Amino acid sequence: MQIPIIIGEDPTIRRTAALAQRLAATVHPIFIAGEPGTGREHVARFLHARGPRAVAPLSILDCGAAVRGAFDDELARAFRSAARGTLLIRDCDLLDAEGAAAIATAVGDLAAPRIVMTASSTADAVAATPLLGDRLGALTLYLPPLRIRRADIPALVAHFKDAWCCEYGAPAASFSAAAMVGLWRHQWPGNLRELRSEVHAALDRCGDGAVDAIHLPPHFFPGPRRAEVRVSSGGGASIIPQRRRATALFV
Repeated sequence: MQIPIIIGEDPTIRRTAALAQRLAATVHPIFIAGEPGTGREHVARFLHARGPRAVAPLSILDCGAAVRGAFDDELARAFRSAARGTLLIRDCDLLDAEGAAAIATAVGDLAAPRIVMTASSTADAVAATPLLGDRLGALTLYLPPLRIRRADIPALVAHFKDAWCCEYGAPAASFSAAAMVGLWRHQWPGNLRELRSEVHAALDRCGDGAVDAIHLPPHFFPGPRRAEVRVSSGGGASIIPQRRRATALFV
């Protein structure tokens, strides 16, 4: 099985990756905060794969999909499935007081799986699950939204397109500088999940492995598609008119 990696050179994500590497060794509960699509489940798998319980299963309990009135039974099934591995409790800010109490009790059992919880923010989770507040505040990982780490977009695009080409046995693909303009400009409300989906959709549309602006959604280009982006060494961006397209670089 391939071990998950955390991609990006933005200082925020590098700090998160370094902390995740250190926390992987602990068996104590860990809270992962971040907007939907920022890779919370991916980081949970990163923690599991690099931790002392990697040989045991990782099980997922989705609080948003839990059946009302049956949470205790679902929690018990998830604990049994995870055995001495890792239990990922997804969207724990959706827990009610009864569900939070059940988890708080289970966390104290040393024979229980290591608990990893996710939510949109620490504040939301603590407000929704006050019984877990002390534990949530101790070991927390924050995942930044993609819109504040745009310099990582080229590396993430390369990762997603290479994975797509490998999965479908397709030849190596490329994204033009014009296409990268649209990816750079977009606000990415869906974060990494949305970026992966758009990269794969563009590769499906282009057919020949060469993605251009026309293969991306029109709303990625609010004005005429006549500019390209050049990224400076300091992470900033400048607009290059179409007439200089031949010399445009995206690095």
